[in-house]
Amino acid sequence: YTSVWKNKDTGELTLSIRGTKISNFSDISQDISILFGKTDVESQDVSNIMDQLETDFPFTKYNVASHSLGCAYVFSELDHLSHWDQLYIFNAASSPFQDTDVLAQYANIPGANYFFNSGDPISDGLRQALNANTLENNTYFGPYRWSPLSAHSLTQYIPIDFSHLPAVEEPLALDDTYQQDTEASREAGLS
Repeated sequence: YTSVWKNKDTGELTLSIRGTKISNFSDISQDISILFGKTDVESQDVSNIMDQLETDFPFTKYNVASHSLGCAYVFSELDHLSHWDQLYIFNAASSPFQDTDVLAQYANIPGANYFFNSGDPISDGLRQALNANTLENNTYFGPYRWSPLSAHSLTQYIPIDFSHLPAVEEPLALDDTYQQDTEASREAGLS
């Protein structure tokens, strides 16, 4: 579910947490539990990597960026909040059957940045729980999409001219430190 990125220029760390993979039964099962109102959805992988980051970098705050189901995993790890610098919540999975007080807590984390699309029914429960301050200062909306799948996709936040950015001059060194995306992991279907 996770990958850790390090900015070589600033040393800044970012933990990214993916959403649902359609081919993963466990992901679908978690999504169904959210649909029926579960709010304490946990991932041992997410918990372990946060613990590891805080052990390996005890004096460094790290960013967290998550999408859909990954946001639910972040919400269950709010005890790590003091170790986070920036929190980015993209199209968080939610449901009208979830406890409204819990949704209000998740939708208004101080300093968190929320990304929504008004055409996305999957994140609508959380979007409706935003308070006026969070909505005005920490919420960003992608261009309206008629397709619910497109409205829930991360691609809406990538600039159209993204492919025209300059290429990375030197490739990142690959190692096993944080389960990086490698040729071997792709062949094994892990990334």
